[in-house]
Amino acid sequence: MNTPTAPVEYTLDYFIAKFEAIPETLWTTGSYLSPDGTCCCALGHLGVRRHPETLRGIKTEESIALGVLLNVRGYDLGDVVTANDCPNGIDGRLAVINGLRSPKDRVLALLKFVRTQPEVSAPPAPVSLNQQVST
Repeated sequence: MNTPTAPVEYTLDYFIAKFEAIPETLWTTGSYLSPDGTCCCALGHLGVRRHPETLRGIKTEESIALGVLLNVRGYDLGDVVTANDCPNGIDGRLAVINGLRSPKDRVLALLKFVRTQPEVSAPPAPVSLNQQVST
């Protein structure tokens, strides 16, 4: 018998804890999933995978929730991709990640910085009936 689980409340702290728990050796850049399937980028760790026909990312509830949390503070999932993949040459808005060596460190630095920023818009409705996004 399946026991219903409590809805997950997605917060920036939830995503920071999730990414902190993933060993650095399991991170990659430039793709959601490494060719051997052992490493992921930040979005890959949220379950995002490339659609075989459109080659676009197939979003998951976690990635949508993170996008909502970033959007209300003036950031987006593209900023997470940039933090994951680009150690240098970032514009002033993302300068907090410059010089950090690993994708994990850059993504965590970005999320911790965003957490300190004020909301610039109201959050939209929850991403699903079973989950809530808290800011």
